[in-house]
Amino acid sequence: MVTRLVSHKGLDLLCEVLGDLMASPVQLAVVGSGDRRYEDFFRWSAEQYPGRMAVSLGYNEALSMAIYAG
Repeated sequence: MVTRLVSHKGLDLLCEVLGDLMASPVQLAVVGSGDRRYEDFFRWSAEQYPGRMAVSLGYNEALSMAIYAG
């Protein structure tokens, strides 16, 4: 997921269901920056799901293009 981490992007919904989502065999990559509460949440989540969730705060053109290509 490449996005600005702001409320009008629907991130509250993802925050609510992330535990259920990660109960499935999925991997999640997040690239973006924005509201501190979302940055903190995704940073914490990446620590909870090592090897299955990666977070890169800020904008990285090459990484963003790789995620889109995936």
